[in-house]
Amino acid sequence: MIFFWDKQEVYVGNSMRRFSEIREILAQHSIEYTYKLVNHESSRIAGSYRSMRGSAGENMEISTIYYVYVRKKDYEQAVGSIHQLR
Repeated sequence: MIFFWDKQEVYVGNSMRRFSEIREILAQHSIEYTYKLVNHESSRIAGSYRSMRGSAGENMEISTIYYVYVRKKDYEQAVGSIHQLR
């Protein structure tokens, strides 16, 4: 388990493909990680004007932000591994 005071962000973005690639890279190098997904669609308040009119014209690919964190001691190794396979 990675505690909030012992983690550092190695990725933040809206590409699910890149998010998956990074998770695979970290797993291949046995680097423990955690992640968080923030979906802006689900943050709407039910019954609000925006939720009633829908999301016509919104790009669904950018509605989710992906965060990946590693232990601070693993940060350099994680970043090196990620950039090596770019």
